[in-house]
Order: sequence, then C-alpha cells, then structure tokens
Amino acid sequence: MHSKMPSKKAILITWVVLLVYFTTYFIINAEKTFFQLKYDWDNIKIVENLGSVTVDSISHDFLVLQNDCLGLNNQLNSNNTFIIGKSESFFRASNVKCKNGKVVFSGIKWINSKPKRTIKKTDFKIADLPIAQSGNKKVITIGDSQIIWREGRDFRKDLSKNKNLIFIGDQKDVYGYPHEAIWNGKCVDFLDKLKNIDIADYYILFFGAHDKKTNFNELRDCIHETFKLLLKRSGTGKILVITLPPSTNPEFNNYNQIFNKILLKEAGNKRIKTININEYLQKEENYLYEDNVHLNKKGYCLLNKLLIEELR
Repeated sequence: MHSKMPSKKAILITWVVLLVYFTTYFIINAEKTFFQLKYDWDNIKIVENLGSVTVDSISHDFLVLQNDCLGLNNQLNSNNTFIIGKSESFFRASNVKCKNGKVVFSGIKWINSKPKRTIKKTDFKIADLPIAQSGNKKVITIGDSQIIWREGRDFRKDLSKNKNLIFIGDQKDVYGYPHEAIWNGKCVDFLDKLKNIDIADYYILFFGAHDKKTNFNELRDCIHETFKLLLKRSGTGKILVITLPPSTNPEFNNYNQIFNKILLKEAGNKRIKTININEYLQKEENYLYEDNVHLNKKGYCLLNKLLIEELR
C-alpha cells in the first residue's frame, strides 16, 4: 500500500508559512546579528583622509599604524569611526593613543569586516558615522569606568533594545552611543560636568568605584549636591542611580557598603530610583572581573535586566 503524499496545496502553504516565519525572525534579529544595521550610513561624513599608511600589526581588537599623529590628535579619538583598506573596513576603538611615532588603536570593534592580517601599505580615513537612534526618551549615562570598560562597553547597546530610548552626551562609546562617562571619574568630577550637560528624561548614574580615597563627609555632600542639581532641572523625569556591587575583596566590600549607605540615604526623593544591584547580587556568584571591582558579563546582564524594567 502506498502512503498518501501531501497535496501540492498543502506543500505550498507549508513553504509560505516557513518563509513568513524565517523572514519575520530575520527582521527581528537582524540588528543583533548584523550590528552595522544600527548605523546611519546615509549621514556618514569623512573627517580626514590620511591617504597611505603603514600597518605595523593587526588583530581582532588591536591595530598599530607606523605613522605619527600628524597633528590630528583631535580627530584620532574614540568619538570617531575609522576606515582602513581599499575595501573599506570600518571600525571603532575604545582607546586611541599616539606613542613613539605610532598610532595604537585598542579595544577595537569591527563594524563590517576585518582586513587581512597581511595588510601593510593601505588607505586610511577618519569618519563621523552616527549611530541610528529613533527614540523619544532622552537618556544620559553618567559614571566612571564601570560603564565604558570591558563589558561596560556594551552597557548602552544592551539598553538600546528599548527602541524608545535615545542616548545623548559629548562622548561616544566603542559602538558610537553617546555618554557622559569619565574613566577615573570621582563624584566631584561628575558634579562639575553636570553643570554643562544637556537636559534628559532619564539620568543613569553609576559611579563611586574611584572615590575610595575621598573623605566620606565630602562624598556625602557631593552626592547630595549631585541629586539636588539634577532634580532642579525642569525636564528631569527620573534619576536611576546604581549601587556598587558586593566585592570578594574585604577592603573594597567595606568601602562599597559605606558608599551605598550614603547613596541610599541621599536618594530620598520619589524621582530618584535606586537600582540596588548590591542587594540583588547577594545570592549570586561569579559576577565580577578578577579586579573585584567591575561587573563581568553575567553581572551586567543582571544589572541591565533591572534597568530595562525601570525604563519601560
């Protein structure tokens, strides 16, 4: 007995359903897989064409050029995008340094493709390639190395899953998202910086890691003034302030607990929401880097989960 084969109509319907499913899946996940779709390619601008350069060494996250800065220190920074090779490989970098007649790019993110390691003499350009943002809620992230180093580099990219958000600020991270972070910033640095930043709907604050030598009374006054300054702004919708995480280093952990106690006490306003990652991580393990200060990938996943809930 022959088994009954499905009709041509049934096969056609099955193919249509599969086509719709995979097309929808691709559209939803395309930006996750192909991050280059996040950029506003129609508005790219060439800042400087350096012409021919000599590549000293290249890897997946590192590039060294055997050229001095040629007076381009203002353009050779992490705010810009760079283009190398005749096939135009676009990349951004966490750090750009001019040293001993060489230009060193580290913490690189290749946007479209990476050139071959054998590349030597080639073309090089500096460009302004804006990130594409279409949200209507302005967000400023303010903090220290915790929001721009290692996994912190993905901080804004992960929060951008909320399409209603648009990040603003004078600096740009490795992906091109604007921010107001200072690498070794202390509270007093942010207080000074806040006087000149733009108005936003949300302010996300994550600092304190570099205030270990600050007098606690001075730190209390600084945190108080920081909140006071932001609350006075007419456009402020909500201030999200993040506590320091638990540390396995006793000295660091003791400091973090004192800092958090001050932070929680000063955050006594209905427009200030404390993201108490310290409390949330008490039952977790392996959420810090080996420096016992910065969150690792797991730590940031847990933190962003809390933030995304508040930013809905």
